[in-house]
Amino acid sequence: MVAEGRCDGYIATAPAGREGFGYDPVFHVPQRGATMAQLPAAEKNRLSHRAAAAARLRELLGKAGIGE
Repeated sequence: MVAEGRCDGYIATAPAGREGFGYDPVFHVPQRGATMAQLPAAEKNRLSHRAAAAARLRELLGKAGIGE
C-alpha cells in the first residue's frame, strides 16, 4: 500500500522560528501565517505531510482489515 500526504506552502525569504529541523525554518504555511519552525509541535504534526500520509495509510489498512 502507498499513501501520500501534502502540506501546501512556500519557501520563505528568510528563516524564522526555533522549533523543528531541516526545512522547518524556511517552509512558510500561509494558512497559519508562519513557518513550520514557528508553530507548536502539536500543530506542526497535525499539518505535516507525514501526518496526512499516516492518516491515509491507517484508513487504507482499516479498509483492508489490517490492524483492527
